[in-house]
Amino acid sequence: GEVFVCCSVCLFAWASMLGWCCCGERCVSALTSRGGTVYRVLFCLAAFMGGVLSPSLAFDLSDIFNWGMMMINTGAVVAVAAARRENY
Repeated sequence: GEVFVCCSVCLFAWASMLGWCCCGERCVSALTSRGGTVYRVLFCLAAFMGGVLSPSLAFDLSDIFNWGMMMINTGAVVAVAAARRENY
């Protein structure tokens, strides 16, 4: 059972990385004309760095970048809510 679980976890991690890479690339391509290639390079670099950094540093960097995304999304939600309020 250990080999099956190990292979399953590795395949799930690979599929998750592939999915997030494709999703992010599509989002960047929708925002910019040539961002897809740059995004792929940065994604591969981040994946490599996540594998070689100490776990505590990798999680700290992950928290910082997630905070940044949260701040951008919160600003967008507030702007949309304010725009909707003006229409009513």
